[in-house]
Amino acid sequence: MLTGTPISGSDQNFVLCFIINLGYLGKLKHDFLNSISRMTQMNSSQIRSLYKWALIDRIRINQYRLRRSVKSMFVAYRRGESILSISSRYDLPPVSIFRALLSYGGRSKKDVKRIINQPEFLKPYDRDQLLLAFENDEIAVTAQQNVLQLREAQAFENEIEAILQKKGISYKTEKILAKSQIKNIGIAISTPDFLLSKEYLLQGKKIHWIECKSYFGASIPILQEKLWKQTQRYVEHWGPGLVVFKHG
Repeated sequence: MLTGTPISGSDQNFVLCFIINLGYLGKLKHDFLNSISRMTQMNSSQIRSLYKWALIDRIRINQYRLRRSVKSMFVAYRRGESILSISSRYDLPPVSIFRALLSYGGRSKKDVKRIINQPEFLKPYDRDQLLLAFENDEIAVTAQQNVLQLREAQAFENEIEAILQKKGISYKTEKILAKSQIKNIGIAISTPDFLLSKEYLLQGKKIHWIECKSYFGASIPILQEKLWKQTQRYVEHWGPGLVVFKHG
């Protein structure tokens, strides 16, 4: 698991040519994923994760459209244009648009969060539009889906922890580190999932800590920036370490 074959950037770009379409931010069909997988070394889980991060990166670039165009979107929606049509026209995720429309319509941040998590508070038409937005938005997750993702991440950490225990490697967990740092300096500032008790070598590289990610380590700018920012703190405090991706 710790030495899986990496997927090259060129292979990832090849896959992105097939799965990224302007104006489409929905979920990839199972049959389509399998057909792409057969043409590459990537499995369907890796492709779906790559697609999600590519969309997040594209949305970051296009976020200005949402702020600039929310008034026009609001008018179009009130005139009967569907949330999916607006999403396609502006190349922005439908759930993000729906949030923006609620805010523009005068809802507080607290109300927006409550409505997104509990669509039953909306009128029937708006509720159906929000549910349709979730069904066609690869990035947005419901409260229930978020719980499932957290459970998946925890299960992966447990799997890595079992490997460390089996090999007799001692460590401190993120929770133990956070508790110690809060006690000593009032805030948790550098808490990898596992801080190893001593330095180890893996393929000639020094390892002091391990961070677990339950997704594919895609060569997407926003993901690489996010990981660099997080792991740089670990490197500064503990030295070099290892990031383990569930899907390679």
